[in-house]
Amino acid sequence: MAQVMAVGTAPDRAMAPAVANEFAATGTYERKSNAMREIVIDGVVYVPKVETEKDYVMVRTQNAGVFAGRLVLKEGSEVELSDARRIWKWVGAASLSELAVRGTSNPEGCMFPVEVPKITLLQVIEIIPMTPAARKSIKEVPVWTRHTIA
Repeated sequence: MAQVMAVGTAPDRAMAPAVANEFAATGTYERKSNAMREIVIDGVVYVPKVETEKDYVMVRTQNAGVFAGRLVLKEGSEVELSDARRIWKWVGAASLSELAVRGTSNPEGCMFPVEVPKITLLQVIEIIPMTPAARKSIKEVPVWTRHTIA
């Protein structure tokens, strides 16, 4: 069953004829959607940004190593990640491919430093989409640090 997501007072000129007909007949129109909430302001439809698990990737670079994070931007061989962790040493997976699909079976043996809010990576040679299970596994690995925690 479709939900009513927004009620407008005037349809956008580019909208479908059915919307224009509904507006002509009733003076209002309803936008229906099963997927997400949206709002119409002055004929412009606004929807919230929904971050999906498919945005979470593992990136291998030529010289800087491997990182896991949310893909923000890719231009050529340059990638920007947010909420990223360096995958300094991993165990509990035979390869990065397995780590991206299944995660680690031994989080205590891994060495992943603190998550950074943003990082730009150069010379990217591999980008692997991560599954929700793998992402959860990466997030649960304890932060590896050389700082003394008081």
